[in-house]
Amino acid sequence: MGPQGLRERRRTHPGRAPILSDIEQAYLWQALNSLADDGGLWNGPKVATKMRQLTGKPIHRQRGWEYLRLMNFRQLVPRTQDDEADTLAAARMEKKLNLEQGRLRVEYPAADIEVWAMDEHRLGLGACATACLGATRRTTNCCC
Repeated sequence: MGPQGLRERRRTHPGRAPILSDIEQAYLWQALNSLADDGGLWNGPKVATKMRQLTGKPIHRQRGWEYLRLMNFRQLVPRTQDDEADTLAAARMEKKLNLEQGRLRVEYPAADIEVWAMDEHRLGLGACATACLGATRRTTNCCC
């Protein structure tokens, strides 16, 4: 081998051939633009099965997910609605917020009004707020 064998060849190595050829990727793209074979949405295992049909090679389901993401597809599933959600209370709060914004715009016409919201329950701040309210005048122990 000599000195040529010591040369770094990583830059000249083209890498592994892709799992799907350009034509197979086009077929997969067409398939992903329609419903899956079972009539549902596409996911990693279903894409891997489709790739297996196209290539005739075993394809792991993770590769299906990778190709799904590579082709910029996302699983679009509607968000679930909480059964205990109070839609009337939310509508009242939104109306009150709009009225308050209108009042502030009249009172401070030159100011930019920003509305910030935070979901304390998801952030785990419920116990923190209780601890802060229960604390004495010393706020150094407060976690907020």
